[in-house]
Amino acid sequence: MKRLPLLFLHGIRGSRLAIRENGGARVIWQLSDEENPQGHLLALCHEAGVPRPLDPERPVFPLDHEPDVHDAFLCWARRRGPIHAPVWDWRLPPSERAAHVAAGMPEGPWDVVVHSMGLHLLAELVMQDHLPLTHVRRLALVTPVFGGALDILHVLLSGADREADCGDATGRCYGSLVRSLPALYRLLPVPGHGLLLDDCGRELDPLDPARWSHEGAADSRRDVLEQMLAGARRDRDTLAAFSTLLPGLGGRTLALLATGMPTPTRCRMEGGTMGCAVSQVEMSPQGDGRLALRAQLPLGTPLPHVILGREEDPVAHGDVLGRSDLLARLETFLDT
Repeated sequence: MKRLPLLFLHGIRGSRLAIRENGGARVIWQLSDEENPQGHLLALCHEAGVPRPLDPERPVFPLDHEPDVHDAFLCWARRRGPIHAPVWDWRLPPSERAAHVAAGMPEGPWDVVVHSMGLHLLAELVMQDHLPLTHVRRLALVTPVFGGALDILHVLLSGADREADCGDATGRCYGSLVRSLPALYRLLPVPGHGLLLDDCGRELDPLDPARWSHEGAADSRRDVLEQMLAGARRDRDTLAAFSTLLPGLGGRTLALLATGMPTPTRCRMEGGTMGCAVSQVEMSPQGDGRLALRAQLPLGTPLPHVILGREEDPVAHGDVLGRSDLLARLETFLDT
């Protein structure tokens, strides 16, 4: 059979980031070198609600795909047939990157594969009329972020990655750098998925500015925080509207979910504001290490899906695209 071109959209931390130096590109961020001495340039300044490079003379840009996550998948996809796999600056909101990505896209129709936050970029491409769903023959959503992630909340509140240093919650410290990245606020837990609760069991909305204590905004001006939360609320509404369109694709769409890894699946906050010191986090193997299993599906929208992994054979969020069982599932789905 003749295969349609494959459009692949990566997620957050899915591309290596670089600066121009000595006439070439110098990588300053990749998964194998998150402590690069130039890494501070990843931070963004915010002027009148617009994110700007920390150093205008050395702006950071996406160079290529993160090899630790995508090499196996991209090799498989290129053997299969033509592929268009743009890299995008995952520090910035997908809503602001969609037009840039669309400008370099050949005309469809397409088979489409997205990973993680690539779901958000796809939603913006569709809802901004850059990519009509009528141009999509098959759509595969790999560990899509419908419901957000408690890990993102932890990073924004503490400035540290829970998984750094073998899972130590005090691990690698990013501080104000991560709080300056608008994309992270798009990945905060979405009410309805049961991830973030107060001490009475009621769901909290982390995009409500009133929930942010001085701890959460310590390294950022309050007006900048409120602007980023407002933008994230708009983009969350866009994703919700996009999700309601998916049932119309019927068997043309498939979500490939991952599970079996110890994952934060519920966090209870004491009181109405959020802070690491007043939280109780529940861990469960019902997730891929980053996303709870239930956060990989949309609310109230039936979606054909398969689950990869179990506690005895876990599948990690960052490793899923390299697994032979996932690639076999993709090939069967896309080529049927």
